[in-house]
Amino acid sequence: MKLLKALRTKPAVEPNQPPTDFDLGSPATELEPVPSNPFTSVESEPLFEPLFEKSADNSQASDPELDAANLTSKPRLRLPEVGQLLGESYQLLAFQAGSFGLRGAVIQNGKQQANIRALAESRNIDFTRAVADVLDQLLQQHRRLPKRAILLTPSVVTALVQLPVSPLRPRSDEQMQELIRWELEGAISQQNKHWMIGSMLVERGYLTPDQRDEVVEQLQQRQTEGGPQSLVRFGDLAVQLGFIDRDQLEECFTLQGKLISIDDDLVYGWQASESTREGPSDEVLMSEEEDNDSSHPWLVSGMSKTLQRRWIGAFNLNGLKLEAFYPVIGSAFAGLGQYCELELQYLLEVQQEQLALVSGNRNTVAEILTTARSRGPVDLHQCLDLIGVLPSDLNRLYISCSQAELQPELLQDLADHLGIDVQRFSAQSHHLELPARVPADALLALQGSINHHFGHLPITRQSRISATETKSARWKSWFQPKNLAVAASVLLVTGMCSFLGWMEWNTRFQTERLAALEAEFDRELKVKNQLQALYADSLKIKGAIADSQQQSDLTLLLANEIEANLGYRVQSLSPLLKAIALALSPEISLGQILKQGDDLSLEVVAPSSSSAQEYVARLSEFVQPVGYQVMNSNPKADSDDFRLLVQLAYQHGLTSQLLAGSNPAQAGE
Repeated sequence: MKLLKALRTKPAVEPNQPPTDFDLGSPATELEPVPSNPFTSVESEPLFEPLFEKSADNSQASDPELDAANLTSKPRLRLPEVGQLLGESYQLLAFQAGSFGLRGAVIQNGKQQANIRALAESRNIDFTRAVADVLDQLLQQHRRLPKRAILLTPSVVTALVQLPVSPLRPRSDEQMQELIRWELEGAISQQNKHWMIGSMLVERGYLTPDQRDEVVEQLQQRQTEGGPQSLVRFGDLAVQLGFIDRDQLEECFTLQGKLISIDDDLVYGWQASESTREGPSDEVLMSEEEDNDSSHPWLVSGMSKTLQRRWIGAFNLNGLKLEAFYPVIGSAFAGLGQYCELELQYLLEVQQEQLALVSGNRNTVAEILTTARSRGPVDLHQCLDLIGVLPSDLNRLYISCSQAELQPELLQDLADHLGIDVQRFSAQSHHLELPARVPADALLALQGSINHHFGHLPITRQSRISATETKSARWKSWFQPKNLAVAASVLLVTGMCSFLGWMEWNTRFQTERLAALEAEFDRELKVKNQLQALYADSLKIKGAIADSQQQSDLTLLLANEIEANLGYRVQSLSPLLKAIALALSPEISLGQILKQGDDLSLEVVAPSSSSAQEYVARLSEFVQPVGYQVMNSNPKADSDDFRLLVQLAYQHGLTSQLLAGSNPAQAGE
């Protein structure tokens, strides 16, 4: 509260401060003279409590806000809040800046989304006093305010660019800053047109859009006519016409001088965007080679470094920690993902000085198109030119407008020309009383940014700029030549001593282990030899058992065969003799018949060899039904007659095969 009282006692800007010329265009431009340094009139004594201590790189600049950007917070021991330990929601301050001034809100984070609990607005053009004024109003609505904050400002430019940087192999911060600078430097310069005097007067409520158009028309008419009257400026002409007074114009001059920076360093933020096209594989992207032959979509944002430092200083002076800067363009589209279930999402954002078409899906941004707005109400044809050709599977187009000037018939005209459903994207019911001149839809961008910051939205739907400057790490000082030499010597001595100690310990350890392994090897070798001997004996016993089993099986088969065929052999002898007799012819005679076991030998006497062969053929035919077969017929040449010795073998069953020495397996077939 001491800080708030001190700030309220200081004048914002000295009223007699003379402005200097500022010209970025023709005499008809709305950019007007800007004070060279709007902070030079601020008194030098401290305006804040000693909440911070100066860092080592503090500059000697006279701007208190730029000086405060170099302040670092004193370390304090803070215990975690009970709500955080229980996993409940926590709070954050969210601010939105613009020509209108500064809005601030107390944000309560929830499980599904963040909600606005209190809202306040300040029209003070001094950043530090504007923050203090908002905090003072919020304290009247909310008992305790958090110390962390984010800022949404049109000074942050965003775009979707193609960079030769793989999302899997991001470059260093310095390289990314350089790549993005070539893509956004021109867009940030064009952003200065947002801070034209006419636009600022309209947004602050000092000038109506119709009055602004009238002033511009008269400026153009005077330039056409020529003469001394053609050199009049927009602000001076608006004062002459009685639309505004000189104090209102000087107020916008001062604010314009803070928001416009020429030839200034820039800071950037970036976020990899998902790519829908086919690209290199993960193996290629993760390789050691540079990925310079391909491009990948990145959602980037940028702003003036001086303006960033001024805002950081203003928040530091009020005891707040500013964490991130968010762009206005695309913030409402980020919040659209929480209320739209369509896969394809298109949002036409109507701003004070430009139109923006942001498209994508539920996870990422696919395209950002912007164009300057024409004077007057939102023009249908300008919207159609910006929208262009829509995808055939798009079902709905949303429109957001932070002002109340959007005509209802525009939605119907767009729907008729595009052939799709066109709806206005409005702010959800937040059940809080809004300050005067704050339309509900003006909070769309703020709601999208805070939900992105709390992680309720995919990170690829928006890009932000960190408010914390990246400082060189302390470990980098170790790479000084002197420190490197000392560190190398210490490491060398330590390494040598460690190596010698390790070698001695390892030698002793390996010797003991070798002795243990040799003893174990001898034991295992002895056991192995015993097992081999036992295995050889088991193979011999197994062979003997197999031979005995084979002989037993053969004997059993022979006994079964003999038992089965014994009765038949006795009964078949008479039919056999009858078959031998039937095979005889008148010229054939039998000498003798000998029986040896189951076989018979016949001595046949024939007049000729052919008669003998015919008898053998008939005999073979007649004895076959009784189980015999002619096995051999040998002639006897020592006789006067032709003699044959015919062998008849009994072929029924397995007897003859077993006697011939076949194995039991074949005999059983």
